[in-house]
Amino acid sequence: MFRYLKYLLIFFVIGLEAQDNLLCRVSPDGNVVQVKWYCAELLSKEGVNIYRREIGEITWQKLNQAPVKHGSYSVSQEAKLIDKELSSYITIAADPKNLKDLAFLACIIKSFKSDEFSKFLGIRFDDVNFIKGKEYEYKLTRIKQGIEADVAISSKIVASGYKPIEPQKEISFTTGKKKVSFLWKPESSRYFGTDIYRRIGDTGTFVKITKDPIILSKTKTKDGKEEYGKEFFVDSKLRGGVKYYYQFLAIDFFGDVSEKSETIEVYIKDLEAPIAPDSVYKTQQGRRVSLRWKKKNIEDDLAGFNVYRTTKNDTDYVRINKELVSVGDSVFIDSVPHFGSYMYAISAVDYDKNESRSNPFFLEIYDDEPPVKPKNLTISADTGVLRLSWEKNPEDDLEGYLIYRTINENSADNYVKITPVPVTTNSYEERLPSNTKNKFLYKIVAVDQSLNKSPYSDFAAASMPDVKAPNAPFLKTLAANEKEQIQVEWLLNAEPDLAGYNVFRRNMTDSVENFEKVNTRLIPFDSYRYIDRTANLETVYEYYLVALDSTGNISKSSNKQKIKIRKRQDDLVEIKRFEAKYDKRNQQISLKWMLDEESELKGIILYKRNSNDNYFFPLTGVLQDNVYKDKDVSSGNNYIYQLRVYNKRGDVFKSDQLEIRTGKPQTK
Repeated sequence: MFRYLKYLLIFFVIGLEAQDNLLCRVSPDGNVVQVKWYCAELLSKEGVNIYRREIGEITWQKLNQAPVKHGSYSVSQEAKLIDKELSSYITIAADPKNLKDLAFLACIIKSFKSDEFSKFLGIRFDDVNFIKGKEYEYKLTRIKQGIEADVAISSKIVASGYKPIEPQKEISFTTGKKKVSFLWKPESSRYFGTDIYRRIGDTGTFVKITKDPIILSKTKTKDGKEEYGKEFFVDSKLRGGVKYYYQFLAIDFFGDVSEKSETIEVYIKDLEAPIAPDSVYKTQQGRRVSLRWKKKNIEDDLAGFNVYRTTKNDTDYVRINKELVSVGDSVFIDSVPHFGSYMYAISAVDYDKNESRSNPFFLEIYDDEPPVKPKNLTISADTGVLRLSWEKNPEDDLEGYLIYRTINENSADNYVKITPVPVTTNSYEERLPSNTKNKFLYKIVAVDQSLNKSPYSDFAAASMPDVKAPNAPFLKTLAANEKEQIQVEWLLNAEPDLAGYNVFRRNMTDSVENFEKVNTRLIPFDSYRYIDRTANLETVYEYYLVALDSTGNISKSSNKQKIKIRKRQDDLVEIKRFEAKYDKRNQQISLKWMLDEESELKGIILYKRNSNDNYFFPLTGVLQDNVYKDKDVSSGNNYIYQLRVYNKRGDVFKSDQLEIRTGKPQTK
């Protein structure tokens, strides 16, 4: 019956019983005005013509060269692979005799969803020759027995870009028992179907709940009038006490969807309370109370359970669970704040917060529970004093803390209590001689008013701080090595806790600049040499270094020395000539070059790139000759070459970039 109503809707929307419809819109990419039509006589044997005119003009301009008709458009294999149903619909619609009753209506629905199928039916046309920003209207004519007759004229359209249709308007709803019914404004000329999305609660995501688009249709009343139903969509089997959120999307006759409608919030009230738990079981250890219960009948809308507690017999109950205990658990662990007498009760709660409470039951809690293990014991050391601190314990009956100490090694048997009575604060200071070098380890224990003791805390260790810096190092020599790098050497320091060295440099050639550290990582304590690879030739530098110990103390600066590196002239390579010539006949580029004859070479490599490449790529291996022929070229391209010459030390000398064009490409 529901599908039958859908099919009745198709007659109304496309005007098979009312009027002919000519629809147009700008495509999503903005390059096409898409035209579509639905007429009482859907398929035209002789075809139709499409006309366009600018608003304000009188003359209509014909857009199609040949009549648009059923079967004239060939659907691509790619489209058939993308849409698995398309081949079946094309087979049905290939013969107009098949388009009867349900098959006809199914093809109409498919034409809403598939642009390719609409073109096959001959009810779609693309206008690609419009002028953007102009306002147009379109006209459809039908050819019968060679005579052309007007069928429909579209609404005006401004060809200024794609505009998705607006979502449904005037959406309203009414709630019932575990359901909600929706109505909205029917606009059969704007869209053919509706998709509905739903989200349960204030978190999560929206999920589509309509398997197929909802297509509205009118039915005849007893007095023969055609009217829409009293509800367009019903969402049932909802839970009481939960918020539901809905969004609506309209689907136009080109198969595109609108933006989502405003979110609609729905709440269904439930006033019937669930039955309370039938039986409750309890166990106790220290201040830890374990409760569990049973409930024979589980209501569909049962949300969970609440646990209540009081110290005033059977009045002034306070809920002690932050969140509902889930239906599947039926277990709750409570930690009472004090030892003494308590009353408990368990209640069942539904999704609409209706609640029923069990009979109360009594518990007497005795103090046999030690405090929890103290946490986060830390120590800070200063000259002559060690300061201990830790987190406060949560117990209300806490008496204080006992502090234990040992030296150098964390051995449980060697810890000695250094506080005869509990310390009432969460901090403690112990003063020691400032020259003490031992490592001290501490633990603490929490004690309550019933003299229950906690486990030992994790230990913390500290030593008196080292405030003595290393001696200033002695800078021995500065010298240039064979690679024209500066080699810095010094005498090693003798401190046992030495961590390493930092080397500083300043440029004195142009102006006296500030010293800057040249090593990126700390130089190891057993190194006596550093190679400065960043120094420039013909520049005067001044150096010094400092020593650092393991606690970060920094020595005074060493003595300073200066140095200047001069360039060795016998290693220079001069590229006197580098040239290229295009040989059109043999389709190759001849390259040759000339170098300084006195240069001592390791080899030559030729690099090449096209004009659209970002980087050079090696064209050859190491060459010893001064000529090369590049046969990997083609006409009509630009090629750029560079010569890279390497001397015996491995230095590289680059030529200027040489660009050459190979001429125009041959035409066939």
